[in-house]
Amino acid sequence: MADNYITSTLQLCSGNASFSTGQGEYRPRNPVSTPLYKIVEDYWEMFINSYDDYFQEKYGFFRPVVKSEMEKYLNCGILRNGFIRIRCPECKEEYLLPFSCKDRCLCPSCTAKRSVLFAHFLSNEVIEPVPHRHLVFSLPKIIRPYFKFDRKLITMLSRCAYESVKEICQTLFEKPVMPGMIIAVQTFSDNLGWHPHLHALMTDGVFDENGKFYPLQHISLSYIKGVFEQKVLISLRMKELISEETIKLIKSWQHTGFHVHHETRISAGDTNRIEKVASYLIRSPISLERLSYNDQNANVTYQGKRDVYNFHPLTFLAQLSLHIANHGEQMVRYYGWYSNKKRGMRKKVGTINKPLALQEDLTDYQKSCRKRWAALIRKIYEVDPLICPKCGAMMKIVSAIEDDIAIHKILSHLGLLNSRNRSPPQVITTPWEKESNYFSDYIPDIEVYCRDI
Repeated sequence: MADNYITSTLQLCSGNASFSTGQGEYRPRNPVSTPLYKIVEDYWEMFINSYDDYFQEKYGFFRPVVKSEMEKYLNCGILRNGFIRIRCPECKEEYLLPFSCKDRCLCPSCTAKRSVLFAHFLSNEVIEPVPHRHLVFSLPKIIRPYFKFDRKLITMLSRCAYESVKEICQTLFEKPVMPGMIIAVQTFSDNLGWHPHLHALMTDGVFDENGKFYPLQHISLSYIKGVFEQKVLISLRMKELISEETIKLIKSWQHTGFHVHHETRISAGDTNRIEKVASYLIRSPISLERLSYNDQNANVTYQGKRDVYNFHPLTFLAQLSLHIANHGEQMVRYYGWYSNKKRGMRKKVGTINKPLALQEDLTDYQKSCRKRWAALIRKIYEVDPLICPKCGAMMKIVSAIEDDIAIHKILSHLGLLNSRNRSPPQVITTPWEKESNYFSDYIPDIEVYCRDI
């Protein structure tokens, strides 16, 4: 079977490894050329070997998931690790598409695809056609390290946020009602520092047991903040992580550091806005557009919203490793009317709402694969990767090539086997000790969260 793949590919894919650069045409990405890939490729082994000596005290024990995710990222989008053949049945135009790592934290490309798929799922299968709010829950600096060293506490944090909103809503309506909430955890700040906070997409109203919706005329963010603060501090005290003296200290401050910020209000049926917010909920911790890397000087520059931050590559990888979730760790949770249980019960009795809107009329084939790779590319780049650039016909996926011998022969024939040669990185001893030159603990100004509605 592998030999048949080799023969047909060598005949039909003679040099056409990607689309031309015409407007409206898709070109496969080149991850090797990105600064993030170069940083990981140059320094990840050095980072792993030096972690226990220089980073463990500040960032916690080295997690095996960090190593596995870095290795997966280095293999993402590389033709040498396997690919699929995509061919036009009319003019025989063909190109190769490498496999992706499907990572959810480290790889910006795979995270972007996942966020689009998540946004599509929310807007078409979860969100009710009612107004919504986008809320942000923030924590004081003094308690943030607890969530760094015990990531199971994040579940408690999400539960406290939902119960705070639910209790206030039930008090306002004086009966058992519940909002619908989707809570996503983000652990990064503007400079990739450790800053755990919650982004919540909640209904601007509540549902009763019969599914009747009651809009919220007004709800004070200061009330939500007060209840949320109380619940988080009590939960940490019950786990014996903080003392009563610490709680009194926090409450004695004029600004405790707990904030609930109202980002935006979304009108009922505004599918586009829902999808934008949903994509933001699970966005990648790093933006390639803001990142630059000087391998000669061993310097990483990251452009924040307000300032420019400089890192040594090892310190940069340590910062980035904080935001890699453990295997099985849930970063998005559904509560109240949007909980899995409630949605399952509505679906069972046939009362679950239909999608708010469809972006386009789809054929049966398109409906069956709208969540696959091609649909995601169309949604992100507004370009269809299955449209032939020569004749405009619909291209088809011919086969998947995973055999090492077949991969080697095909890429050798196409001149795509050899990768660029890179010199090893400079050996710089303990550069992270120069704290004055590298930013690692910056927390953005959060006074903006103090505003109430």
